[in-house]
Formats: sequence, C-alpha cells, structure tokens
Amino acid sequence: MKIIMNILLPTMTLDIGGAETHIVELAISLRKRGYKPVVVSSGGVYQKKLEESGIEVYNAPLDSKSPRAIIKSVKIMNKLIVEKNIELIHAHGRIPSLDGKISSFMTKIPMITTAHAKNTTSFVYKALTFWGEKVIAVSDDIKDHLVKNFNLSEDKITVITNGINMNTFIPKSGSEELVAELGLENTSKKILYISRLSGDLTPVVLNLIEAFVNIEDEMDLIIVGDGEDRKDIEFSVSKVNYSHKIKVLGKRTDIPELLAISDLVVAVSRSALEAMAMEKNVLLYGGEGYLGLYDKDIKGRGMKDNFTGRLSNDKIDAEILKNDIESFFKMEEEKRKMYRLDSREMVEEHYSLEKMVDKTIDFYNIVLKRR
Repeated sequence: MKIIMNILLPTMTLDIGGAETHIVELAISLRKRGYKPVVVSSGGVYQKKLEESGIEVYNAPLDSKSPRAIIKSVKIMNKLIVEKNIELIHAHGRIPSLDGKISSFMTKIPMITTAHAKNTTSFVYKALTFWGEKVIAVSDDIKDHLVKNFNLSEDKITVITNGINMNTFIPKSGSEELVAELGLENTSKKILYISRLSGDLTPVVLNLIEAFVNIEDEMDLIIVGDGEDRKDIEFSVSKVNYSHKIKVLGKRTDIPELLAISDLVVAVSRSALEAMAMEKNVLLYGGEGYLGLYDKDIKGRGMKDNFTGRLSNDKIDAEILKNDIESFFKMEEEKRKMYRLDSREMVEEHYSLEKMVDKTIDFYNIVLKRR
C-alpha cells in the first residue's frame, strides 16, 4: 500500500479554537510518525508551536472569501504543491475547502475535507461550500447533517472524532504561582470557562456571569477566550463590579495549567474533552445547547454530537445555571470523583489522539489507493 509523505493542511487560522487545536495536534503527530505535513493559514498563536515542532507553516489569506484573497491563496497553495511534492490536500473550514478545491482541480492533487461543525445551509453558503473526494465528520450528527442538507452520500463520509493528547492533558495539581499571578485566592472554588467570545457564544458567557454573581459561596470565575464581543463582556463584568472575582484572560495557550487550578469547567466539544482527560468535572454548556454536568447518563447523548449539546432541547437561563452550579458544589466529593474518573476513561477509549491519527492515516491511504 502506498504510504503518503507530503500532506498540505489548509486552515483559516491557527488561533485558539477546537478545529485549530485539532489541526495542530494532527500535524505534530503526523510528523512524529515520519510524514511531512505542510500547514498554510492566515496565522495565529499556534504557528510558533508548529514551527518549533519542525513543521513548515506558510501564510495565506485563507480567512477571507474576497476574490483577491482567493486568487492569492490558490497561487500560494499551487506553488507549495509543486515545491513540496504534495500528494494530498486535507482542508479544514469552508474557505480553505473552496480554495483547496480550486488548487486540486488545477494541480490534479486529490483533496479531502474535515467538517468540524454544521455548516450554514442557506442557498449562498451551500453554493460556496465544496467537499473533497472523501469527507471526515467529527461526529455522527455532523455526518447526518451533511447527508441531509448537502446531499452527500453516506459512503463518502467517515466519522473520525476529535483526538485529545492524553500525554498533555493529564491529571495534576494546580500551580500556586499561576493562582497568584491571576490574583485569585488559593482557598476559593474556581470555575473555568473556555470558548470564543463572539456570536452565539456571547449569551452563554453573559448567562454564566449573571449566574456567578448570584452565587453566595466564595468563588472565582476565569474566562478564557477572545473574539469580537470581548470588550462587551468585560464591560458587563465591570458593570456588576465583580472584576476582582471574574478574570477575562483573552487568548491563552497554557490551557492544561488553567484546567489544573479549576474545580469546575464550563465548556463543550474539544475544550470539554480536554478537561475530562484531566479528570475535571465539566458542565457542558455552549452556543448550540446545554447538557449539564457530565455523568454516565449524559455520556451516550454527548458522544452523538461531540459533546456540543446540539441535539439537546433543554432550555437554559442564568437561574437554572446558578442552581446547577450550586448543586454541583454541594454534591458529595465521592460522587464528583466518580464522574471525573469515568470521564478520563471515556476520553481515552473513544477520543485519544493516537486513535484519531491512526484512523486519519488509514483514511489518507484509502483515498490514495483509490486514485
């Protein structure tokens, strides 16, 4: 069977985000196994990490759909395909898939795509959404979405879940130095929220802030993420006069260290899985839905939609969120510990990075063998 060596990975950015982290971990793992991934994006905080891992990273305006940006991106990718002897394009995101499709057509190099979320299904977006010869979906519900709304055949799509690095996200004690650096109390209970601060995620943060300020226990809230609504969120924090208890940190790459000092993590998808891998209790709440505190009953539901809450119809407001947080901290420690241990076992069994990379490489080989 042919072993591919040179893979082009186009993505919109290398900033904080679930898809971006997925690409970074995939590229580093591929290189460790002897493959030669080449990443092209509009840049971001993770570019340095890739370069330090020996991976070639090139910049192109893959975050823009303007005709000028598309032409420039395609020229850059075509040049890389020739110079780096690229054998396969693996695109991540709608604009990189559009540009990758053009490059694939011009260079005759096969392209596959990964669907990390449910794409918008309006006429214009559907017309500008392109898929490769084969498609990876990160969850079953995304596969169903592609079949139903984009008329893709089921045999064209393979489900390969997110891969969590079990050697990076390991249970460990929190750093007192980090607690002091953030201006937090060692004895306080700490809630960590991780996500973008924009779009449908902004109401999630605002709900959490409202719930937090109505909890009487001694707690700190740490908000990690960035986006176009960050200033509005910081203004909301200042308005309730809780800046001493609520820290809006912006972009951070020291996620394992921040997870280590937390008692409860509010997150979904990859961020939630990373927290579970570190044996942290997780409240599953994001812009697409609410699942509540992770336990064995929620596990089956969560695995169907990548722990995003997309398939949940539960209504949520600040009062419900407040009650659920208070209930968690009143729960017996033995019960909380049981949930934590089960969550790491679940991630190791179903979402480990090694298994994700194994399946992705098998997928690459199937595509090239078919060629």
